[in-house]
Amino acid sequence: MVRQRPTSRKGLKADAGEQDVVYAGTDFVEKGSRYKRAIPTFVEAMEETYTASRGKWSAITANVFKASLKRHAVPRLGSLQVDAIGSAEVVEALAPIWTDRTVTARKVCHQILRVLSFSQARGWREQDPPDPAALFSQFTAQPEIKSISAMHFADVPNFFAGELAKMPTPGRIALLFALLTAARPGEVRSSAWEQVNMPNATWTRSSRRAMHTVRLSRAALTLLDRWQPDVSLRKGLIFPGAGGKQLSNMTLVMALRSAHQDEVMAGRAGYLDPKTARVVKVDGFRSSFSQWAMEHVQNLPELALEMALGNKVWTATWETYQRADLRGIRDETMERWGQFVAPSLSGT
Repeated sequence: MVRQRPTSRKGLKADAGEQDVVYAGTDFVEKGSRYKRAIPTFVEAMEETYTASRGKWSAITANVFKASLKRHAVPRLGSLQVDAIGSAEVVEALAPIWTDRTVTARKVCHQILRVLSFSQARGWREQDPPDPAALFSQFTAQPEIKSISAMHFADVPNFFAGELAKMPTPGRIALLFALLTAARPGEVRSSAWEQVNMPNATWTRSSRRAMHTVRLSRAALTLLDRWQPDVSLRKGLIFPGAGGKQLSNMTLVMALRSAHQDEVMAGRAGYLDPKTARVVKVDGFRSSFSQWAMEHVQNLPELALEMALGNKVWTATWETYQRADLRGIRDETMERWGQFVAPSLSGT
C-alpha cells in the first residue's frame, strides 16, 4: 500500500496493523515503529552508481557502462532488489551472451559487480558481490572456441627484449613492429613509409576491409627510427624482402619459430601457449594485446578494443551512421601497451 510520508506521530501510528508501508517519494520503509532505507532494484542502483561515478569517467566510459547494462543485465536483473542478487542470478544474466560474445560477457559481469559493490557500500546489501573467478568457472562446460596459439601477455616483454637484442633482419623487426601495433602480419608486410606520419605518430594501414589509422606508440616510432635512421631512404616498403619485394607470408612465421628454437636450444621450454602448450603464432600477439588490454585498461569500451585491432564492428548500416572513432582512448591504450612491452624504447 503506497502512501505519502506522514508528518506527525499520530500519522505514523495510524496504520499500526500494517507491517510494511513504502511511502511514495521517499527512501524509507515503515516496519512497526522503526524506519530503514528501502532496498533499491538493480536498475535503480545502476542509475545511482552511474550518477556517483560519471564525474570520474570519460563520457564514453559512462555511456558504455549504462548502455551495456541496459542491454545485457537489466532484462534479467532490473526488477530484482540488489540484496537478492547472487551468483545464480548473475550467471543467468550472462548466459545468453557468454558463448558467442565472451569478451562482452566478462565486461558486463564486472559492470554488474561494480553496481553490487556500490550497493554494499551504501548499505543496500550485506553480502559481498560474487567472486568473478567463481562466476566464470560456471561456464566451463560451454563449447570451446577455436583460438590461435598465443603467448601470455606477461611473457611478451621478455620475448621482445630478447629479439630486439639480436641482429636486426626485416623479418625480425617486422615481427616486433606487428607486436607493438597489434596488426595482422599481412598488414605489416605490405606497410610502406608513405603510410606513416612520424610527426603525428600515425600509421594509416590497409586492412582487409578499409584503410585504418592507428596510433604509433613511442616504442613503435623508436623501432622504426632505429630500423631506418636515414630519412631520405624512407620510401616504399618499410620491411622489404629480397630484391625489394614484399616479404613472403612465411617470413614472420620463420622469425618466430627461430626465436622459439633459440629458447629450446638454451634448455628452456620455448614460446608456448600456456593453455594448449603449442608454439605460439604471429597472429597470437593480437590475442596477447587483447588479454592485456582487458585486464589492465580500466573501463576500456569493447568497441575501442575492436577498433584498435582493426576489426569490423557491428553492421554495415551501423558503421554508416557511426562517426566516433574513439581515438583518444585508443591512442592511450596503444601508448601504454608500448610502454609495457618495450620500456627501453619508450623512455620509461
